[in-house]
Amino acid sequence: MNSKILRKSSLALLVLLLMSTILFAQDRKITGTVIDPEGAPMPGVNVARRGEPSNVSTNADGIYTIQVKSDQDVLIFSYIGFVRQQVNVGNRARIDIRLVADNTTLNEVVINVGYGTKKRANVLGAVASIKAEEFEDLPVANLGTALANRVAGLGVNVASGKPGANTTVTIRNPTLFGASGTLGLTSDPLFVIDGINVTKDDFDNLDASLVDNIAFLKDASAAVYGAAGAKGVVLVTTKRGKPGKPKINYSNYFGTSTATEKPKIMTAYEHAKMLNDGYELNNSANNLRFSQADLELLKSKPNESWFDELWSSAKLMRHTMNVSGGNDKITFFGGGNYYNEGGNFGDISVKKYGIRSGMDANITPNFKASISLNVDYSTDDRNTLKNSNGDTEDLMARALFLTPAWVPLMINGLPNNWANGPNPPGAWNPQALFDSGDYERSNA
Repeated sequence: MNSKILRKSSLALLVLLLMSTILFAQDRKITGTVIDPEGAPMPGVNVARRGEPSNVSTNADGIYTIQVKSDQDVLIFSYIGFVRQQVNVGNRARIDIRLVADNTTLNEVVINVGYGTKKRANVLGAVASIKAEEFEDLPVANLGTALANRVAGLGVNVASGKPGANTTVTIRNPTLFGASGTLGLTSDPLFVIDGINVTKDDFDNLDASLVDNIAFLKDASAAVYGAAGAKGVVLVTTKRGKPGKPKINYSNYFGTSTATEKPKIMTAYEHAKMLNDGYELNNSANNLRFSQADLELLKSKPNESWFDELWSSAKLMRHTMNVSGGNDKITFFGGGNYYNEGGNFGDISVKKYGIRSGMDANITPNFKASISLNVDYSTDDRNTLKNSNGDTEDLMARALFLTPAWVPLMINGLPNNWANGPNPPGAWNPQALFDSGDYERSNA
C-alpha cells in the first residue's frame, strides 16, 4: 500500500515539474532579421506582440529581439509603405521576415489632409497615416502612448512611469530659437479631432477604441493651417456609423503592473559600513560613526526596507463598448470607454470616462447632415501634498529607495518621521500622508 502511494506521489510530482518547465520555457526571447523585397536589411521596422504596446524595432542591420510569453503569441511587423505582417510564434526561437511593398497604398484614400480627402499618389507633401486597428487594443492611459514607435517621423516621449503620465508628441522633432536665443524643443503640434481644433488634453483623453484613423501632416501639407501648423498637425477622425445591421463590440482588459526588477537596496549593515567609510575618509568625529557593536547588531537584523513595506502591484482595467448601424439614408454610432489605473504605492489613481455618439443623414444626394455628442471626464488622485511646491511623488520614491533599512516605517503603530519632506523641508513619513488623505485630487 505504501509503495503504491509513493509511486502515485512521485508521478504527481513529476507531472507538476514537467508542467512548470513547460510554462517557464514559454517565456523566452525571439530574434530574427527583417529584409526588404530585394533582400536588404530594413532598420526601424516596428515589432510588437499583438495586443501589447511595443518599443522594439529593428536595428541598422535589420535585427530585432523581443520577449514573448507563450507559443500562442502573434508578432506584428509594420513599416510605412509595406504590407503589415502577422506571424504566429509557435515553438520557434528565430523568425526572419521579408516585407512586401504595399503597392495599393498609392491609390488608397488619405482619410484627412485638412481640406478634404485625397489619394496618396496625389499628395505632394509629407503625410503619414495609421489605422486604429493597429493600436486600439493596447491597454494604455492615453492616445499618445499608443502611438509610440508606430509612425515614422513621429516622436513620442513619456514624462515618467507614473500612472496616466503625460506624453510629448513631436513631428520630426522640430526645434526653434526662443526669445532668449536658446535652442530647445517646441511645444506639441496642432491637434484636430473631426475638424475641430482641440487641446493636447482632449487628444490624450480620447480613447483609442473610438478612433477610426489618424493622419500626420508635415512640412507643406500642414501649410493649410498657417502658422498654427508650423510644428505639424495631428488629424484624428473618429468612428462613424456604417450601413448594415446594428453591431455591438465590447472589449475589456484586466492586468497588473509592477517593477520589472526589484531594485537592489543596501542592507542595514552595508549602509552603515558605507557611512563609516565616508566618515573615516573625511576625518569626521568618532561620535558620528557606528560602533562595532552597532554594526554587528545591524548585520543580524532582517533587511526590510520602506520599499518592501510600501510597494505593491498596481491594478489596471479598461472597458470599451460601441454600437453602429443604419441604412443608406441614416447611420448611427455610439461608443463609451472606462479606464482605471492605480499606482504602486499610496492612493494614486487615474480614471477616465468617455462617450462619443453621432448620426449622419443623407437628406439629398448633395446635402448631408451630421450630429455629434462627445463627453470626456477624468479624475486624477496624486500623492502630492496640498499647497506644496515640488513633486511629492518623486520625494516618496526616493524615500522608498534611500531610507536606511534600519529605520522602521512605524513604531508602536505610529508613523516614524524620517525622510526629508517637500515644502517646508523637514522629517515626514509617506504612510502618514497616505493615511491622512491630505493630497491633491483633480477632475477634468
